[in-house]
Amino acid sequence: MPKATLPRVHPALETFTVFLRLGLTSFGGPTAHVGIFRREIVLRRRWMREEEFADTAALCQFLPGPTSSQLGFAIGLRRAGPAGGLAAWLGFTAPSALALGIAGVALAGAGAIAGAGWLAGLRAFAVAVVANALIGMVRTLAPTRMHVALVAVLLAALLAAGAASLPAWMAAAAQPLAIGVGAACGAFALGARAPAQEPAAADPDDTEARARAFHVPRALSVLAAMGFLGSVALAMLAVGAPPILQAAAACTRAGALVFGGGHVVLPLVQEPFAANGWLPAGTVLSAYALAQAVPGPLFTMVAYLGAAMQVQAGPIAAAAGAALLVAAIFLPGLLAVIAVLPAWHRLRAVPGMRAALAGANCAVIAVLGAALVRDVAPAGIRDAGSACIAGACMVLLAAPLGLRGGSGAGIPVLAIAAAAAAAGALILG
Repeated sequence: MPKATLPRVHPALETFTVFLRLGLTSFGGPTAHVGIFRREIVLRRRWMREEEFADTAALCQFLPGPTSSQLGFAIGLRRAGPAGGLAAWLGFTAPSALALGIAGVALAGAGAIAGAGWLAGLRAFAVAVVANALIGMVRTLAPTRMHVALVAVLLAALLAAGAASLPAWMAAAAQPLAIGVGAACGAFALGARAPAQEPAAADPDDTEARARAFHVPRALSVLAAMGFLGSVALAMLAVGAPPILQAAAACTRAGALVFGGGHVVLPLVQEPFAANGWLPAGTVLSAYALAQAVPGPLFTMVAYLGAAMQVQAGPIAAAAGAALLVAAIFLPGLLAVIAVLPAWHRLRAVPGMRAALAGANCAVIAVLGAALVRDVAPAGIRDAGSACIAGACMVLLAAPLGLRGGSGAGIPVLAIAAAAAAAGALILG
């Protein structure tokens, strides 16, 4: 009798399930998300090579919008086309959007969450995730002293820019500028030292993956570029519309203007809500504090705001308000990815671009390092207890990962995150 075989899961469905699990386990903000994605997509599942992942992360750092969500969307595009991109975004976004929408209806407890011990444990876990990712990326993407020197110079420049009292627009431009400088330095200084971009011959399924990698039809790319510009233009014309539509327009403008990840979105969202009196003072800060306590992208904080704005009209209206603001704030960034990815993929294949991409990869390491030093570590390590939790998480994250044959499975990220939360509740609460 022929051996029975299990039916193959559709790539888009597989992508959805993987990113749904990431949406349930990715604590710590956009920088930590990049580390978690790398662990799952590059090391565990081998869906992308290290260099390709870093190149895509560099592109998402360059574009306006939510970096980690754009990176997940791009990974989904690579794995299963447009359906895969949508599946990745939905799986990664839905858990936190649902949780924050429910919290926006309840409007309870958000003020007390910021000081909770379990949340402090999750912040310490985020420090370990980012540090673990940096160590791995330095090993693979900075193989020579020249690469390491470029990382060090860019890291020092980013830290100096963060310490200076720069205008908001200059601070927001620091990360994409660093990646541009890194690419230019790579093109002139790294040359033949750039890591090879060709896949290993033994990499399974690589022929199929390369055939559909970032396959976005040119017409769809043009439509996405027009959609990006059109959505921003429409958002400028929302004066006089109902408050929930004005709020959606404000979220669209924020999603089109944010560089540097989810933390930068707070002032862009808070200002129009405070100026127009759509919600009581402090509600945006409560939404932001609560978004720190759930996994997934920080941009889903607007689900809380949309539900809170519409709660008086009933649960259906609250759900619709949350969904509207979430779609509005994510749409520009996702359209930007679709518009730019085809050209980016073609540029990656040009031999002369390899050194530039190697420099951009060094800049990505520097960007993550600056975020770790300036934002993630100070927020996650505030005393000896949180330092011990972060160190323990580093050890657990370094456990052997599953190999292609399925042996030696590492400790699940969800288990480590839960242990960190429990330790924080016991030690730091």
